[in-house]
Amino acid sequence: MGKEKVTVNDLKVTLSEIGVTSGLKQEKIIQRLQVNGCLIAMVTDVLDQLIKEEQGMFRLLSVQYKQEQKMHYTQMQDAAKKYYFHLKPFNKSFFGDENICANLEDNANDIYEIIKLLADHTNDHKDMEVIKRNLRKRKLNHHIFD
Repeated sequence: MGKEKVTVNDLKVTLSEIGVTSGLKQEKIIQRLQVNGCLIAMVTDVLDQLIKEEQGMFRLLSVQYKQEQKMHYTQMQDAAKKYYFHLKPFNKSFFGDENICANLEDNANDIYEIIKLLADHTNDHKDMEVIKRNLRKRKLNHHIFD
């Protein structure tokens, strides 16, 4: 449908064609149609405005959501950097300046030696097997006992 306007004369011709010939009746019908048309136009304008406001609100919420995501991401990155910054000196003081993985393996070997000493001290081979089994259950022996 285009934007053609219906004139009063067009309505009178159409009403005459469908059998409404009285001028007074035609005027009443035309007035009602004009009032109804105005009401429809007003409702359409209100609905269009509501739709535009809802679309604007949706865009605003979408932007706010993206900003919140960026903010949370930035906060998580900052927290990770702070954690790493504070953890690094602790790792150095705890493990020394060498490679941490190598130190962990050395610590694992030290733990193995301690367990061996404990088992030797009790002078019972069965205790050593129990210790090995418990370590296997806790998955702590992946490179201690081969």
